[in-house]
Amino acid sequence: MLNNPCATILGCMWSGSSNRLVLSLLCVSLLLAACQGGDGETGGSLAAASREETTSEETPDSECLAREGDLVEIDGPQDDEYWRDDIETGMILDATNATWDGYDEDGEPIPWSITLDGEPGACWYGGSWTGAWDETDPDVTWEDPYHHSGFLTIRIPEFLVEGVRVDNQGDGIRMEERGADFHIRAVYLTDIHDDCIENDFMHGGVLEDSLLDGCYVGFSAAQYEGNDSDGSDNRWVMENNLIRMEPQPTPYRGPSPGHGAIFKWTVGGPQVVFRDNIIRVDQPPNHGHLGIHEELDLVECENNTVVWGGEGPYPEPLPDCFTVTTDLSVWDEAVEVWHDQFGQTAPAA
Repeated sequence: MLNNPCATILGCMWSGSSNRLVLSLLCVSLLLAACQGGDGETGGSLAAASREETTSEETPDSECLAREGDLVEIDGPQDDEYWRDDIETGMILDATNATWDGYDEDGEPIPWSITLDGEPGACWYGGSWTGAWDETDPDVTWEDPYHHSGFLTIRIPEFLVEGVRVDNQGDGIRMEERGADFHIRAVYLTDIHDDCIENDFMHGGVLEDSLLDGCYVGFSAAQYEGNDSDGSDNRWVMENNLIRMEPQPTPYRGPSPGHGAIFKWTVGGPQVVFRDNIIRVDQPPNHGHLGIHEELDLVECENNTVVWGGEGPYPEPLPDCFTVTTDLSVWDEAVEVWHDQFGQTAPAA
């Protein structure tokens, strides 16, 4: 295990036609030099070119909005769960201007924000969610409501989600039994009290270019009673992401504030490709691991950094594809570059 405060530089480069944030391991002192220089819904068929005029300034690099297909716009303040099981192949769900304050029309908290089911190959862009619960209320716990709530539930194969902004929720994004071959890109999650990304049905998929700035658990691929899924032949690619483990006042167990594992994994979990990610950790976990434990099949791994803000050395050994640094500016600079690239600075009011 390395402990090098000169651990990380963030580079900006072009990948195909997309302007992507690429995270690589060099000296952080080069960073700046390298990166400077209503419940309304409407539907219809709209080509990508005709959307370009209204979306290009807000979403300059959206794969979803660049597609051609049936466009459904979700606009304005929302006062209920968004649930539909009639998603068609190629459908584009544009929630750029949709906001949720966490309450339904009767003033009750919404536990499950968005649930989508239907045919393969659709996508979702945008939307801003702020949860209703007060995490400092002694009646608000991990068991109730956070363990029984989530922002986006995907029940669709080959589904792309981009550009969502989520604050104060149980799970962030979760794939259920039909959520195979998912693609999550450029999402911004904060204050997530359970799993930032839940993949307990062990699918293959991609998570990239995302800022997960406050996870109780980072990534979950865990069997449980009634779910013995085996995805050991699947592959989950995680690259160019920023992940911060956040001690929560509502832990599953152990002292408060506390958090769980970076990887919550069991037998049957998918293979993992882990490249060019930065993880911030400030204390040991209440339960689970801060390393790579035996159930996790790490098939490819390179250029990852752990920013350790806790006392003493990092608590667990890591493979050579991780560098540990105690220089907190590595994380701060990475977050600044991410916001410069993708925006999304605030949740819904």
